[in-house]
Amino acid sequence: MSEPSFDFGGEIVWRPTPELIAQSRLKQFMDEQGLTSFDELWQRSTTDLDWLWNAVLRSLDIQFYTPYSQVVDLSKGSAPSEIKFVKNLPKTRNAKVMRRISRAAYLGQDPGDTSSNSQYENN
Repeated sequence: MSEPSFDFGGEIVWRPTPELIAQSRLKQFMDEQGLTSFDELWQRSTTDLDWLWNAVLRSLDIQFYTPYSQVVDLSKGSAPSEIKFVKNLPKTRNAKVMRRISRAAYLGQDPGDTSSNSQYENN
Protein backbone atom coordinates (compact mmCIF):
# COMPACT_ATOMS: atom_id res chain seq x y z
CA MET A 1 0.00 0.00 0.00
CA SER A 2 1.40 3.37 -0.94
CA GLU A 3 1.38 6.51 1.20
CA PRO A 4 -1.52 8.99 0.98
CA SER A 5 -0.45 12.34 -0.46
CA PHE A 6 -1.03 14.55 2.58
CA ASP A 7 1.09 15.68 5.51
CA PHE A 8 0.17 14.62 9.04
CA GLY A 9 2.41 17.34 10.48
CA GLY A 10 4.88 14.88 11.98
CA GLU A 11 6.56 11.53 11.68
CA ILE A 12 4.50 8.39 11.46
CA VAL A 13 5.44 6.51 14.60
CA TRP A 14 3.96 3.09 13.78
CA ARG A 15 3.23 1.12 10.64
CA PRO A 16 1.46 -2.23 10.58
CA THR A 17 3.33 -5.26 9.31
CA PRO A 18 2.21 -6.84 6.02
CA GLU A 19 0.88 -9.77 8.07
CA LEU A 20 -1.24 -7.47 10.23
CA ILE A 21 -2.54 -5.63 7.17
CA ALA A 22 -3.50 -8.96 5.56
CA GLN A 23 -5.59 -9.84 8.63
CA SER A 24 -7.22 -6.40 9.03
CA ARG A 25 -10.90 -5.58 8.60
CA LEU A 26 -9.92 -2.82 6.16
CA LYS A 27 -8.12 -5.32 3.91
CA GLN A 28 -11.14 -7.63 4.09
CA PHE A 29 -13.38 -4.71 3.06
CA MET A 30 -11.05 -3.83 0.16
CA ASP A 31 -11.07 -7.46 -1.02
CA GLU A 32 -14.90 -7.55 -0.84
CA GLN A 33 -15.00 -4.45 -3.03
CA GLY A 34 -12.39 -5.69 -5.51
CA LEU A 35 -9.95 -2.92 -4.57
CA THR A 36 -6.26 -3.73 -4.92
CA SER A 37 -4.60 -0.76 -3.20
CA PHE A 38 -5.16 1.78 -0.48
CA ASP A 39 -4.82 4.52 -3.12
CA GLU A 40 -7.69 2.96 -5.04
CA LEU A 41 -9.83 2.88 -1.88
CA TRP A 42 -8.83 6.46 -1.03
CA GLN A 43 -9.73 7.70 -4.51
CA ARG A 44 -13.08 5.93 -4.72
CA SER A 45 -14.12 6.70 -1.14
CA THR A 46 -13.48 10.42 -1.59
CA THR A 47 -15.19 10.73 -4.97
CA ASP A 48 -18.17 8.37 -4.59
CA LEU A 49 -19.72 8.80 -1.14
CA ASP A 50 -22.86 6.90 -2.08
CA TRP A 51 -20.81 3.83 -3.04
CA LEU A 52 -18.66 4.11 0.10
CA TRP A 53 -21.45 4.28 2.66
CA ASN A 54 -23.63 1.68 0.95
CA ALA A 55 -20.61 -0.66 0.83
CA VAL A 56 -19.77 -0.01 4.50
CA LEU A 57 -23.37 -0.60 5.60
CA ARG A 58 -23.51 -3.87 3.65
CA SER A 59 -20.09 -5.03 4.82
CA LEU A 60 -20.91 -4.40 8.47
CA ASP A 61 -24.46 -5.76 8.05
CA ILE A 62 -25.95 -2.57 9.49
CA GLN A 63 -29.74 -2.72 9.23
CA PHE A 64 -32.29 0.04 9.68
CA TYR A 65 -35.81 -0.14 11.10
CA THR A 66 -36.92 2.09 8.22
CA PRO A 67 -34.94 1.58 5.01
CA TYR A 68 -33.25 4.67 3.60
CA SER A 69 -33.74 5.77 0.01
CA GLN A 70 -30.24 7.17 -0.42
CA VAL A 71 -27.19 7.53 1.81
CA VAL A 72 -26.49 11.16 1.06
CA ASP A 73 -28.14 13.85 -1.07
CA LEU A 74 -25.70 16.54 -2.12
CA SER A 75 -27.88 17.90 -4.94
CA LYS A 76 -28.48 21.11 -2.96
CA GLY A 77 -24.98 21.31 -1.49
CA SER A 78 -23.69 19.88 1.74
CA ALA A 79 -25.88 21.88 4.15
CA PRO A 80 -28.50 19.76 5.92
CA SER A 81 -32.14 20.56 5.19
CA GLU A 82 -33.01 20.29 8.87
CA ILE A 83 -31.06 20.43 12.12
CA LYS A 84 -32.55 19.00 15.29
CA PHE A 85 -31.39 20.20 18.66
CA VAL A 86 -31.84 18.45 21.99
CA LYS A 87 -32.16 19.99 25.43
CA ASN A 88 -29.61 17.67 26.98
CA LEU A 89 -27.89 14.37 26.42
CA PRO A 90 -27.41 11.58 28.93
CA LYS A 91 -23.91 10.86 30.17
CA THR A 92 -22.92 7.23 30.16
CA ARG A 93 -19.79 5.17 30.23
CA ASN A 94 -21.55 2.27 28.60
CA ALA A 95 -22.69 2.55 24.99
CA LYS A 96 -24.72 -0.64 25.41
CA VAL A 97 -27.01 1.16 27.87
CA MET A 98 -27.45 4.06 25.45
CA ARG A 99 -28.26 1.69 22.57
CA ARG A 100 -30.90 0.00 24.74
CA ILE A 101 -32.40 3.34 25.80
CA SER A 102 -32.39 4.68 22.22
CA ARG A 103 -34.00 1.50 20.88
CA ALA A 104 -36.67 1.56 23.58
CA ALA A 105 -37.42 5.23 22.88
CA TYR A 106 -37.70 4.54 19.15
CA LEU A 107 -40.04 1.59 19.74
CA GLY A 108 -42.04 3.39 22.44
CA GLN A 109 -41.02 0.85 25.07
CA ASP A 110 -39.88 1.18 28.69
CA PRO A 111 -36.08 1.63 28.68
CA GLY A 112 -35.63 -0.35 31.89
CA ASP A 113 -32.98 0.57 34.46
CA THR A 114 -31.26 3.83 33.54
CA SER A 115 -29.63 4.47 36.91
CA SER A 116 -26.13 4.19 35.43
CA ASN A 117 -26.76 7.39 33.48
CA SER A 118 -26.67 10.91 34.87
CA GLN A 119 -27.88 14.05 33.16
CA TYR A 120 -25.77 17.08 32.30
CA GLU A 121 -26.22 19.89 34.75
CA ASN A 122 -28.48 22.66 33.42
CA ASN A 123 -26.45 25.78 32.72
